[in-house]
Amino acid sequence: MDAVISANMTHQVPYQEGYVTWHEFGSANTDTLPLVLLHGGHGSWEHWYQNIEALAERFQVFVPDMPALVHLPLSILNYKRA
Repeated sequence: MDAVISANMTHQVPYQEGYVTWHEFGSANTDTLPLVLLHGGHGSWEHWYQNIEALAERFQVFVPDMPALVHLPLSILNYKRA
């Protein structure tokens, strides 16, 4: 599994004042379809860690870190200390 994770490509796509980080697993070819996995709540792409290896054998897998949850500067999140 660590070989699959270490072989992933990471893309940073601009979003507002920060970016969304997309992790890509598997390979793109005529035999594979793209598959997007979305996490919910306050998590990250790592929620799919145990599923990625099997899915990457059959799909080109894209897993984003959703906006305002991770990989964004705190200034964008507009958090206020209590």
